Amino acid sequence: MGLKRSILIPLFGLFVFLIWLVLYSGANHSDRNIDDIHKTTLKNTPVGGDFELNTVEGKISLADFNDKLVLLYFGYTACPNVCPSSLSKISLVLQRLPAKQRAAIKTIFVSLDPEYDTAEKVKEYVQYYNGSFIGAVAEVDQLKKITKQYAVDYELVKGHSRDKRLIEHTTYFYLIGTDGKLLEYTPHNISLQELLEMIKKHLAPQKANDE
Repeated sequence: MGLKRSILIPLFGLFVFLIWLVLYSGANHSDRNIDDIHKTTLKNTPVGGDFELNTVEGKISLADFNDKLVLLYFGYTACPNVCPSSLSKISLVLQRLPAKQRAAIKTIFVSLDPEYDTAEKVKEYVQYYNGSFIGAVAEVDQLKKITKQYAVDYELVKGHSRDKRLIEHTTYFYLIGTDGKLLEYTPHNISLQELLEMIKKHLAPQKANDE
């Protein structure tokens, strides 16, 4: 009896999981595939430039990081797949760098959802992926200015509940130099190695005795 029970329970769990998988994969997402709402082409050329954002710790601008490279990414905390995978990719890239080079980079995640995302919420979200990440928000007018500078398009996809909101948005990594000028930008779907190489090109050479 005990043996049968130990076999039946895992089988029942597997059965429930398969039912959930079928139902989830067939769910209606306003007739749009989640992967299709992320933009990997730009309508305009990013010009970059300074900005002011709000964080839990206070206001920040590029001038606060003039001794570091800044890796900028735009998204939102309810993003179902691309934002998590992009933040995970950045974290993995940083792990592949020696400590001194890692310290020379600051990642800033800017929320595209000022209606829902607070500074506290964004901070908690990004630090799940890496404790060094900065989560920032902006007022609507301020966000429009910044996204125009970096050629970021975003639009709320209607027909979704508050906890399952979808925002169609540009998904690019933006690398900014210590002088505040935009160095490079690339879509989120590049490989981890390609992102690593892009960043390493702009870091100071690593000395042999540095770890």
